Amino acid sequence: MKVINNFTGKNFLFTGEMHLIDKKQKHMYWLLCEMANATHKTSISKKLDFVVTGAKPSPAKLIEVEKLNIEGCNIRVIDEETFIKQFFELEELPPYISFYY
Repeated sequence: MKVINNFTGKNFLFTGEMHLIDKKQKHMYWLLCEMANATHKTSISKKLDFVVTGAKPSPAKLIEVEKLNIEGCNIRVIDEETFIKQFFELEELPPYISFYY
């Protein structure tokens, strides 16, 4: 199944502990990316469009993103909740989904 949303064709990197899924299931977010014809990356590069942060994101990765943005890149850093809301085009998350960090 393919979806078209604001993430279609974009490049993503996920860092930190995601709240909705445990570390062993992080690939579920990668599958969402594939559904939107987006790409999951494993390292910081100028080609990134979004860095999605969970709890305890890598400080080194965030510093690297900041440096690239100073050099003229436009890499957006969003949290996991924002990713979910924007992916499914929701104004609010359903009440049974909550994020505690």
